[in-house]
Amino acid sequence: MGVTSPTLGMLNTCAVSCHRNPNTSAGTGNVPTLGVAADPTLTNWREPTDSLLADTLNRWFNRQTWTVSVQNISTELPSGFELGQNFPNPFNPSTEIHFSVPKNDFVTIRIYDITGKEVYKLVDQKLAAGSYSIKWNSFDNSGDYVSSGVYFYRMISGSFASTKKMMLIR
Repeated sequence: MGVTSPTLGMLNTCAVSCHRNPNTSAGTGNVPTLGVAADPTLTNWREPTDSLLADTLNRWFNRQTWTVSVQNISTELPSGFELGQNFPNPFNPSTEIHFSVPKNDFVTIRIYDITGKEVYKLVDQKLAAGSYSIKWNSFDNSGDYVSSGVYFYRMISGSFASTKKMMLIR
């Protein structure tokens, strides 16, 4: 606050060199603009497009600190597909989901709100046979925290499909 530099004191390396100008010598040409047009004159973070970019970069960065990954918890071959109940339940702010895949297969696990709208794609990849665990930190696909409420998670793999209910209490 009170800084009068061209960017009003905010760091802008990511914004200016890559996300606002993805085709410059600093950009690699394959950097997403995050929905904000290219502009080499990032000079005032208070302008609407600059504020939007700052907010988007901040949400993206914060989401990356919570990146979830599928953890293989057992090399023992499961006898069948299984989707376990999340724990803890109710939860705040994160919960863990265990699931098993008896053969190498493509697995999707998605989180839905009470209206059936997808809020987060938790797993979307081919996995080797095994038992797995994954955490959901209550982010949606945009990188924002979801509100308190009932959510459903659904696992689909081949002809297997299972849905469970969980509750987030903030």
